[in-house]
Amino acid sequence: MNFNLDISTTSTAPLPTKRVLRRELLTHIDGDDYLMVLDNTSAEKLTTCPKSAEYYLLNRREPTYKSAALVFGGALHAGLEQHLLGSCATSTPSEAITAYFADNPAPVQDYRTPELCLAVMDEYLIRSSFPDYAFDEILLVERAFELPLCVLPVQSELQLPSWDAPRYVGSVHVAWSGKIDAIVRIGDKLLVMDHKTTSLGGDSFVQDFRLAQQTRGYCWAASQILAQPVSSFVGNAFHIKKPTGSGRLTAPGPRGGQPALQMFRFYFDYTEESLAEWEVNTSEIISDLLACLDRRYFPMHHKWCFGKYGACGYHDVCTQQKSVRPNLLASDLYQDVTWDPTRT
Repeated sequence: MNFNLDISTTSTAPLPTKRVLRRELLTHIDGDDYLMVLDNTSAEKLTTCPKSAEYYLLNRREPTYKSAALVFGGALHAGLEQHLLGSCATSTPSEAITAYFADNPAPVQDYRTPELCLAVMDEYLIRSSFPDYAFDEILLVERAFELPLCVLPVQSELQLPSWDAPRYVGSVHVAWSGKIDAIVRIGDKLLVMDHKTTSLGGDSFVQDFRLAQQTRGYCWAASQILAQPVSSFVGNAFHIKKPTGSGRLTAPGPRGGQPALQMFRFYFDYTEESLAEWEVNTSEIISDLLACLDRRYFPMHHKWCFGKYGACGYHDVCTQQKSVRPNLLASDLYQDVTWDPTRT
C-alpha cells in the first residue's frame, strides 16, 4: 500500500482560532490497515508511564491547569518565532508574547509574568546581534511535519474507547509528527534549533537532551524534509531565575551571584548510525504501545508520580478507584487534548 503524507505543512500561515479534539489514536486507511500519528509528547508519556499515555492518547484528556513555566516558555517561543521570521513576521515579538499571555493567562503570584517575558525577549534581541549568535541562513521556522516512520504488524482485535466494538487491525502505519523551531545553516553545516527554557540549569539540563527522543527525532525529520543529512542540533537555552533586583536581567545578582537570566547555546552532532538507531528504537517503543492496546492494559510506572517538576498531572486520577477515574477525567479538572503539531 502506498503511504504518502503531505510534508509541506508550515505555520507561517495564520493559525485557526478554533482548536479541535486530537485525532483518534487509530484512523482507518483501507481494509485492515490503520494510521497512527505520534509525536514526542506522546512518546515521552509512554516511556515515562504507560497509564498516562492511555489517558492522553486513548481518553484524549489532559490537565486543565497549565504551569507558569509552560505558559512562560510558550510565550517566549511565540516571540522568538516572530523574530526568526524576519520580514515574513506577522507581528512583532512583543505583540506575539502579549497575545500568547492573553490567550493563556499565567498563574497569579508567580514571577514568570508577561513583563518578565518581554524583558527576556529584549535581552535576547541584544544578544542575538553578536557574531557568535549569528546564522548564515535560516531555512525554516516553526516547520510542522508528519512523516512516515514504519509499518507495524498487529493482526489482532483492538479496542478504542470511542469504538462500539473491537476491530480487527492487520497493520498500523506509523507517522512521526512534530514542529521544529528552526533549521539553520552555519558555514556548511545544517542544524536543527530548538528553544529551551529552564529554571534549574546545570550540566544535567544540557546532557538530558543528548539522547532525547526530541533532539534526534527532529534531526531525523529535518533530514527527511530537506532530503539531505541534518545531523546537528543546537539548543537555544534560557536559564531564568526569579529576579532579585530592578537592574538588567543579565546583571550579576546580589554579592556577585548569578544573574536572573543566562542565555547560552549547546550543540550535539549525531552520526548516521545514531539517527538510524533512533528510528529503530522509536518503532520498538510504539510496538510496546500496540502491545498495551492488544492486551487492553496500560501499566502504571510509579517512579515519576513525583518528579523534579512536581506531581504527574494524572496523579489524582490514579489515586481513585478504577470505577471513579473516568468521572474524574471527564470533570473540569481535565480538558480535551487538542495539541496536533500539523493542525494547530
